[in-house]
Amino acid sequence: MIANILGSDTLIVLVVAVVVLFGGSQLPKLAKNVGSAGREFRRAQAEAELGHSRTEATATVPPAAVLPAAVPADDMIVVSRSELRQHVASLMEERDSSSLR
Repeated sequence: MIANILGSDTLIVLVVAVVVLFGGSQLPKLAKNVGSAGREFRRAQAEAELGHSRTEATATVPPAAVLPAAVPADDMIVVSRSELRQHVASLMEERDSSSLR
């Protein structure tokens, strides 16, 4: 039903309604204004696309973050979760006590 919204019968009704509303003498002016509005829209769209492509071309890509070198396997330390929590708690206590002084 919706696909046939601009069928031949609907199109005829629309043309008759436009002629009745605007009158025969106003139709050329209306068509001219619609055409100029369409041209202006396409011109503005082309300018926007051109500006967008220019900004994309000049945009600099930030350098990748420098990652630390991989730690050799000999220097790795394995700790349990509870040992890590104890170590972090002791570091936080040291930090808090040094900031109070």
